[in-house]
Amino acid sequence: MEYVIYIDVFFLVNFIMDFLLLKASSCYIKPRATNVRCLLGGAVGSLITCVSILWVFDNMILHMLISYIFTVVIMVMITYGKATFTQVVRRVGALYLVTVTTGGIMNIIYDYTYFGYMLHGMFSAVYDNPINIIMLISIAGVSYVIMTIVIKLVSRKGKHYQYVRVVLSVKGRTVDVKGLIDSGNSLMDPYYRKPIHVVTYSVVQKVLEGVDIHKEKYRLVPFASLGKENGLLEVVEIDSIVVYGAEDDETKEMYRELQPAIGIYHGTLSGKNEFNILLHKDVGDNWR
Repeated sequence: MEYVIYIDVFFLVNFIMDFLLLKASSCYIKPRATNVRCLLGGAVGSLITCVSILWVFDNMILHMLISYIFTVVIMVMITYGKATFTQVVRRVGALYLVTVTTGGIMNIIYDYTYFGYMLHGMFSAVYDNPINIIMLISIAGVSYVIMTIVIKLVSRKGKHYQYVRVVLSVKGRTVDVKGLIDSGNSLMDPYYRKPIHVVTYSVVQKVLEGVDIHKEKYRLVPFASLGKENGLLEVVEIDSIVVYGAEDDETKEMYRELQPAIGIYHGTLSGKNEFNILLHKDVGDNWR
C-alpha cells in the first residue's frame, strides 16, 4: 500500500499540536516556559518527526524510538532548558500525561458533544472527509483551553509549599535564612510592579544595621494578610536575593534577583519558627 504525505501540511499540523501540548504542560511544569520556547520546541519536534517519516518510516522500531522518546526529550530540553536527568524524566512524564489527557478530551468532544457534532456537520458539507485538518485543529484548540483551565484550577486548589535556603545581601553584608516558597503569595509592589518577599524584622535587621532604609527606595505598601485585614508593610530594596535548592540540595543556586523588594514584617511568619522569609510565587514559577 502506498501513502501520500504532504510534508508541509504534516509539519504544520504537528507543529500546532506540539505547541499546544507544550503550552498546556507549562502550566504545570516549573519553571514555566515562555511562548517563544514553546514555539521553538514545537517547531524542532515537528521537524524531527518529519525527518523520521521521510528517512526511517520503513523501520518502525527506529521510527517509534525517534518519534516517542528522542523527539519528546529534545522538545522538553529546548522548552525548559538545562536540567538534571531526574527533572527531564519528570517533565517528559508530565508532557505525556498532558498529551494523553488532551487526546481523551478531544475524543470526548468529537464523539459525545454538540460542539463535535456541529463541527462534523459543518465540515462534512464542505469536505469529502469530515475529519480534516481544520476540524482537528479546532478540536485541539478547545481541548487546550479546557486542559489549561483544569490544570490552573487544580494548581490553585492545592498550593505548593517548599522550604529553601535564602541569602540576602545588603551593602556587602549577607544573612542566611530559611525561606518558604508559597504559590499563594502574590503580593506586588503597586508603585514599581515588583514582587514582594516578606521577611521578619528580627532577621533583616542584622544586615540593615546602620543603613538608612528611607534612602533604599523605601515605601509603604498596603496589604491584607498576616493577621490584618488592612495594614501597611514597610518595603525596601536590597542588593540581591539568592535562593538555593530545597533541603536535599542547599548548595545549588536556583534563583537570583537583583534589587528585590523586601517587605519587613514586625512579627513571626511561622508559629514554630520554621521559616523567616515568605518568598513570592514568582520564585517557584522561575525555578531553574
